[in-house]
Amino acid sequence: MSIGGLRHVLFAVALWCAASAEAPAEKRIALVIGNSGYQHAVPLANPANDAAAIAKLLKDIGFDAVELRRDVLAIELRRAIRDFALRASDADLALVYYAGHGFEMNGTNYFVPTDARLERDRDIEDETVPLDRFLGAVEPARRLRLVILDACRDNPLVKKMRRAFGTRAIGQGLAKIDVTSTDTLIAFAAKAGSVATDGEGPNSPFTAALLKHLPTPGLDVRILFGRVRDDVFISTGRKQEPFVYGSLGGSDITLVPAPALPPAAPAGDPHDDYQLAERVGTVEAWDLFLARHGTGFYANLAREQRAKLQQTGRRPDAEAARSRQEEERSFRARKAEADTIKQREEEARRAQAAEAERQRLEREKAEREKTQREELARAEREKAQREELARAQREKAQREEAARAEEQRRLAREQAEREKGNAQLAMLPPAPQAPASRARPQLLRGDLILAIKRQLRRVGCFPGKIDESWGDPAITRSLAQFARYARFSGPTNEPNHDLLDALSGSRPDVCPLECGRREVARNGRCVANICPPGHAVGGDGACIPVAPGASRR
Repeated sequence: MSIGGLRHVLFAVALWCAASAEAPAEKRIALVIGNSGYQHAVPLANPANDAAAIAKLLKDIGFDAVELRRDVLAIELRRAIRDFALRASDADLALVYYAGHGFEMNGTNYFVPTDARLERDRDIEDETVPLDRFLGAVEPARRLRLVILDACRDNPLVKKMRRAFGTRAIGQGLAKIDVTSTDTLIAFAAKAGSVATDGEGPNSPFTAALLKHLPTPGLDVRILFGRVRDDVFISTGRKQEPFVYGSLGGSDITLVPAPALPPAAPAGDPHDDYQLAERVGTVEAWDLFLARHGTGFYANLAREQRAKLQQTGRRPDAEAARSRQEEERSFRARKAEADTIKQREEEARRAQAAEAERQRLEREKAEREKTQREELARAEREKAQREELARAQREKAQREEAARAEEQRRLAREQAEREKGNAQLAMLPPAPQAPASRARPQLLRGDLILAIKRQLRRVGCFPGKIDESWGDPAITRSLAQFARYARFSGPTNEPNHDLLDALSGSRPDVCPLECGRREVARNGRCVANICPPGHAVGGDGACIPVAPGASRR
């Protein structure tokens, strides 16, 4: 190339770079979600792969921020949408892509996190996320709001869900929606009321078509989704038809801007430019040459070179085709193996759950039988205790009756003995009077006390110690008994010879034997009253039965 031609090229490139630098940069952000590993349903094969491929593609075409979330739980999904809505407030374009399970109920679309159970329709509001949350997340964007949903798959959770309200209608696929926000598009993998397929390859048919057409530079989003619709409609045998809801203005809106063409430079030497394009050897290089040199000998040569390159690019690459076929077969084999393993794991989980339920029922049965045995044993113990208490009460009543009868007989005997003694005393001759000339020997006080106590013990009135003490309660009580039973009317407050004479002349059994409250009379003596086992001395001195565990006083 001549020096003049090189100057023209450099000038054109400089102008193009300056124009590109002056174009204002748009802020584009995306939230990409793929749910495959459902905990309470058979896992899906493709959503996680689809989300990863879409996230990589968006990063490659220049999105400023792309957040990829896979197999998210309910609380994580809600937080991710909330955080994305905050970031969208200063973005020009906000895109949300979701792949996984979704369904509609009463005209409202819901999307299912991986930890959802959906055992009954009451759980929908708590365990799923409605489409309105996704629309609210992209709403703050200034130029374009885009929601892409590959979520019309057949949902096994909905099939087994119990209905608490008969008025709730759950349809197939997703429900048709009315988009009220401007510059907003919502793309369904299948039109309302139909089900999307997961596909046999590494990506679903809908996502595979998106990956094909989305990176096309300068392609308006409306044309983009039209091409996606055509590809999916053909690849699924006219069974699945994607659908887009919403509207945009009249200007073109592209996800990948068209490359800016450099300004036309002054035409240079055709020979030099031809050599430069031939050295580059691409279709684009020949296009640039033809733009500058549209006619002439070198232009015809350039068209032939361009056609040759295009013909070479269209030849099928047999090796690449075989490689793709091998990859697809390997993928299908891995998927079949994974499905078999998941099926076995599900069967093992069901068997484990059945065994756990059987063990639980056996434990409950054993607990009930144990409780019944304990109740029966307690009832038998209470019955035995009642019978023992009744028997003890009967024995107590019998003993009390026998004690009263014995006391009556004792009193009768004492009365008879007193009457007999009084009769004998009346029949005795009067005591001889001592001659006046002979005086009674006088004892000292101590000797007189000892003699009186010996006589009191002889007649059964004094059980205490024989010593020279006088006036204590024991001797006072003994003298009062003797005076009462022997009908002695003389003084007893001080020792005297008249008292000693009256004692000496009395029979041995003047005073009856009196025992304490806890004593009984045996063989003329008071001994402690010892009760049999299970009995204790009562307030009246008799033995009474006591309840088990009660203190014995």
